[in-house]
Amino acid sequence: MAAFEKRTDPVTGLKFTYLTPADSLCRKMYFSSESFTSDDRRVLFFRFPPGGMQLVCLELDTGLERVLADSADGWNIHTFGLAREKDEGYLVKGDEVYALDVDSGAARRLAPLPERAKPCGHYTASKNGLLPMTFKLANGIFCLALTDPARGETEELYYSDTPLGHCQACPGDDNTVFFCHETGGDALQRMWHFDVARRRAYPYYVERWGEWITHEAWSADGRFMTFIEAPDEIWTGSADGRNFRLVSKSKEYHHCAPSRSMRWITADRSQTGEVVLVDAETGRDTVLVTGHRPSEGADHQHPSFNRAGDKVLFSAPGGGSCRVGLVDLNQLEGFRP
Repeated sequence: MAAFEKRTDPVTGLKFTYLTPADSLCRKMYFSSESFTSDDRRVLFFRFPPGGMQLVCLELDTGLERVLADSADGWNIHTFGLAREKDEGYLVKGDEVYALDVDSGAARRLAPLPERAKPCGHYTASKNGLLPMTFKLANGIFCLALTDPARGETEELYYSDTPLGHCQACPGDDNTVFFCHETGGDALQRMWHFDVARRRAYPYYVERWGEWITHEAWSADGRFMTFIEAPDEIWTGSADGRNFRLVSKSKEYHHCAPSRSMRWITADRSQTGEVVLVDAETGRDTVLVTGHRPSEGADHQHPSFNRAGDKVLFSAPGGGSCRVGLVDLNQLEGFRP
């Protein structure tokens, strides 16, 4: 690994690495997107120059950076999401969605968007590359739409007058799309699945009064989802929504993401600035790093794993401008991905 700035956490004694400099505002991508390329040798993150936003690819071996897309060129960087199994991502420019090759930096047009539609999240890809996205339409109605790159078309599937937040394609099939009702707070029914073949939306985890469900992510194989029951529980659920399990209950959990093996889950505590590792079998959690309490929502730590499951990437807002941090789990005694 290149000569990045290395630190030792004063509380846990674990070593972590700053991948970005202190004088540059940077954040990792949302935890429901891959952040590492398929070989785990490159990391993609967001940089925020004054008045703008860039998608940056960083080579861990050399420290070499490349700007893959820049808002100054018309790219909607917030919509970018990286594919699960290949080094390609998807994002919006103008009124069209594009595929971006991480290796070459070349972009190719895939399909138009719904007319005068504002994206509400980032792209994810289904097993065979279908791309769902939620939009706010010009009339104020929210829409779930699906882009089929092979056909070069985007189809509007579902409409709602309740705000729709992010959506995520199931990585294990081409038929299931998760989406959420995003109120800015609690929702009567947050989690929904959409059956593309039947054109039907149905509740995933059916909420009871007083439950606050939030911050969901698919497992890489599409067999499970992880989510938070605020303020202090991590749950997993089967893809069909028939089986749910409380994984861990602790003093606080805000966001969570599973490793590819589903053996581990990483989570953050925004109130205390901690990033933790949770044993998905026992529910025991281990604090990895401390002191990264965000001053605003955009700086939440949003931790997630690399492909091998032995490193955790996180936004590190402690001590000034937000940076991108990395902790190697192999320093934990007895750790196995």
